[in-house]
Amino acid sequence: MKSLRLLIPDLFLPQAQAADVLAGLRTPLLETMLARGTRTPLAAESLEAWLVDYFGAAAATVSARCDGLPAGCYLRADPVHLQLQRDKLILLPVGELLADEAESLCVELNCHFSEQGIAFFAPHPQRWYLRLEQEPAVSTVPLSLAFGRNTNNQLPQGEGAPRMIALLNEIQMSLFAHPLNQARDERGLLPVNSVWLWGNDSANSSVAVRNDAIYGDNPLLEMYARAMGLPCRPWQEKTAADSALLVWTDLSAALQNGDLYAWREALSVLETEILPPPWRDLRAGRLDKLALDLPTPHGACNVSLSRGDAWRFWVAGKPLANSGLV
Repeated sequence: MKSLRLLIPDLFLPQAQAADVLAGLRTPLLETMLARGTRTPLAAESLEAWLVDYFGAAAATVSARCDGLPAGCYLRADPVHLQLQRDKLILLPVGELLADEAESLCVELNCHFSEQGIAFFAPHPQRWYLRLEQEPAVSTVPLSLAFGRNTNNQLPQGEGAPRMIALLNEIQMSLFAHPLNQARDERGLLPVNSVWLWGNDSANSSVAVRNDAIYGDNPLLEMYARAMGLPCRPWQEKTAADSALLVWTDLSAALQNGDLYAWREALSVLETEILPPPWRDLRAGRLDKLALDLPTPHGACNVSLSRGDAWRFWVAGKPLANSGLV
């Protein structure tokens, strides 16, 4: 049985935004697929949460292993900038960060916390890790969902949250005075004045995943694919496979940059380049099943399509802004 699963995060905008952003834009193929498929709720609210559930392993564990770190208990501790806006602290990406800058900042953190049984690693300038002595009793928010938002609503939750929040405050104080951050500020770059702790959440499902091919360009997806022993190819290289997964993140990337025009452009690419080939394959019988997984932070759904669904010509689509989630 040939099947294709398309993971498309951030397809649906909040209702208050959707009407304005989608004004004058129609996506007839996408609208048809949403109307003719069978919808079910989806638990995952983000790309990261979906990958955790689908592959059955925590993001920090998988990425630490792929980045060559020794065995241990890890949280991602990615470098970020906190910007004070009135009474809110907004999380922003730090932009360009060199490997030696990341290493220097982690050396400072390791000196500061040398007696607390924790350690920081920066195998990649934008991918840092915190190694702990034991699993923290907290739930965390993926970095992609925290960007551009007030951090007060995104901090770790659970029994171990007070310790993690106190640790974050101490990290921020240690980084604030680092000469490297002063130099970055003088060059017009955002200082690295905090880290974002995430990636420890466990899977909500234990389904064994079997894929013959994986397509996408997201670094975390590539790490999960590597853990499965499969290559992760660009979506443009999509070929026939018995069971394939294609992850398309251009919509998410646009939202994380706060660029709604780029989001509209990405939606047009989805309509004209991503969706037509599998739709043609489904209608022609070259695919038996097509599944769309559509996670968003304000609700999510799965849309399942069979070949018969593709030929339900009497079922018409409706504008995306009015489609609803489930």
